[in-house]
Amino acid sequence: MFEDGTVARFWGVNIVAGQQLPDARRGREDGRAAGANGYNMSRHHHMDADWAERNIWGKKDSTLALDAESFDGWTT
Repeated sequence: MFEDGTVARFWGVNIVAGQQLPDARRGREDGRAAGANGYNMSRHHHMDADWAERNIWGKKDSTLALDAESFDGWTT
């Protein structure tokens, strides 16, 4: 419950592995669909999994820097 007495209601989704690194078009579509369906939270899991086709480190041995190619199409 929030301080003003409003009941807190959460509706979420679990986003796993490479699905959390879509191209820009797919990311916009997924975001719009989530908002339209009332989602207000998400859990991101296995974003660093070396077995995933896309992950935050890419296909390299080092985890000292994020992989720019995996984030291609993202905007701030």
